[in-house]
Amino acid sequence: MNFVAIKMLTGDRAKYLGLIFAIAFASFLLENQSSIFVGGRIRANIRLQEARQEVALARYEQTVLGALEDTENALVAYGEEHTRLQRLVEAVDASQVALTLSRELYVRGLVDFLTVLDNQRSLYATQDQRVQSERTLVVSLIALYKALGGGWETTETQT
Repeated sequence: MNFVAIKMLTGDRAKYLGLIFAIAFASFLLENQSSIFVGGRIRANIRLQEARQEVALARYEQTVLGALEDTENALVAYGEEHTRLQRLVEAVDASQVALTLSRELYVRGLVDFLTVLDNQRSLYATQDQRVQSERTLVVSLIALYKALGGGWETTETQT
């Protein structure tokens, strides 16, 4: 039987069968060739999107770390300036007491007027430092609000 089947495939029929097979094979290759190349493009596109995602994540992490750093710096500056202001308030009080005592001693004739002037100058210098510290404290508080993302409302004046 095999001999008969082989005999049938010889001659013109074998040519046609070979031609049909060649056309079918070529058609198969053409259809699958595009999907082979598309598959490579798809994989490359996936790698590209993954790289873009990693870059976006790195930028996000950098932004968060920068915001945390700004907040920490603002908190430290505010705390240090608050402590400085408290000490300056105590220094102003002490300078006021020293000026009052030096005036009483001057009235009694126990010190010269230069001591009174020196204590007065010291009081004014300490008061000036306290006012500057109050200003710096407000600026530090504004920086803290800004680092935390706001926290204040703007009002527009109507005329």
